Amino acid sequence: MGLFGTKKRTFHYNKSGYPVSNKTGKLIHRQVASKKIGRPIKKNEEVHHNDRNPKNFRKSNLRVMKKRTHKKGHRQGWL
Repeated sequence: MGLFGTKKRTFHYNKSGYPVSNKTGKLIHRQVASKKIGRPIKKNEEVHHNDRNPKNFRKSNLRVMKKRTHKKGHRQGWL
């Protein structure tokens, strides 16, 4: 517990606004998505935030997809 009985945060935000684990140094949304799908995220995959909020790393908000599809979806506006 930290000051005034509050829990100490176990992550910090990187320059892009994504939460990073203080323990592992890895992006939390990738860790959560990996656990959700039951395997590591592949090099040709990215994790999409359905609400476009990088601070929301709930597993219900995350979707794993191929990098190419992810970029195309944002470019064409359907993601």
